[in-house]
Amino acid sequence: MNKHIVKHRIFALLLAYCYANSAAAQESRTSSQSTKYQGFIKGIPITMTLQAKGTVFIGTYQYVKVGKDLEVQGMASGKDSIILKEFDEKERQTGLFKGRYVGKGMPADSIVGVWSRPDGSKPLPFSLGAVGMLAPPTTVDFYSGRYKRSGKNSAEINVRQLSDGTLKIEGEAYWTGNNDNVHTGDISGIVSVKNFQAVYSDKNAPCKLTLTFSSNEKIKKAMLNISGDEGNCGGMNVTFNGTYQRISTKPVFRAEEK
Repeated sequence: MNKHIVKHRIFALLLAYCYANSAAAQESRTSSQSTKYQGFIKGIPITMTLQAKGTVFIGTYQYVKVGKDLEVQGMASGKDSIILKEFDEKERQTGLFKGRYVGKGMPADSIVGVWSRPDGSKPLPFSLGAVGMLAPPTTVDFYSGRYKRSGKNSAEINVRQLSDGTLKIEGEAYWTGNNDNVHTGDISGIVSVKNFQAVYSDKNAPCKLTLTFSSNEKIKKAMLNISGDEGNCGGMNVTFNGTYQRISTKPVFRAEEK
């Protein structure tokens, strides 16, 4: 074989090798880069630094006023979900971040969700924006949608979170007796929500309900539990009490139906 051809092939192979190593190094640096965030947990300023490698995240965060680092580690899952566990200096889990990220892949432009204790208690909304960007609003919409209670005596509640954080609600409940005799009840109004709980009162009737929002991790559905109905929100035997499952994130209100 011609010596010049051999030399050219060896040179080409060396170039390809160097390029592959350079690309791999660049990919490694990119996949493990750190991103700094600033934002709030229920209005309290925080900062967070996350380092991503694939779908795994490690980093630290701190309350601005305290200035003490807490470790976080977790994973991204699905299209836009992320879960981070919080640990103190003794490596005890002290909190849990569950959120959604915004942006084309990671690092995310922003992350919004719920911080809670490890067991899910004491939930608080949080929002984070990459440094140099405004943090997203803390009034994250966890509530809007159609919630249905199935069964013979069915009921449906429609909920829309408004720009000020209050909830517009509208609902109907049914009780079916002998000979298909149907009694109904309906509610509508604006309620305030705090720590995923709202209280509805009818100004024109002794109807009062407590609405508690949650999620079912097993079926990946938002849930609504209603209690406190003492039979004053409709006809005889009608009650809104019970457990509802969100069947759509888009509420349907009677006045808006065509």
